[in-house]
Amino acid sequence: MRLRKDTGMLHRDRKGRRFLLFNDGDCDVYKVIDRRIDEKKETGCGFSEQSVGERRHWDAYVAGILIVRTIRVRKETNVDFGDLVVIGDEQYIVVQKDLKDDKMPESWLLSLQKSPIEYKTAEADPEPDPDPDPEEGSETDGGDTVQD
Repeated sequence: MRLRKDTGMLHRDRKGRRFLLFNDGDCDVYKVIDRRIDEKKETGCGFSEQSVGERRHWDAYVAGILIVRTIRVRKETNVDFGDLVVIGDEQYIVVQKDLKDDKMPESWLLSLQKSPIEYKTAEADPEPDPDPDPEEGSETDGGDTVQD
């Protein structure tokens, strides 16, 4: 059995049917809102690497998008346009999602763009106190106050 680089791990049964094995790595999928990770949608979902096709690359380039990676994930994976995909330490944004049924099982072909910013969880970056009380904890007057 000969494997092509752009198809990931491919298995053939006795009748010659092609099956994808999503074992090129694991990724996490997050929903993002306003530069923050809102919720984790998927954890450890396997993916299969794909090469970025010339047509896909140039169509996106004309639209002002640079696709740096394409992966296939199982059809059951909860992923949408605009979600954050984390592979290792790299963060990517899903810019295109296509259903592919040319190999079994059916899968989503995700076009990924490098994330322009590093997203953080809401717990890692707490909201600043909007109106801190300036008199609370003040040490300028030595703590002695005179009341009339």
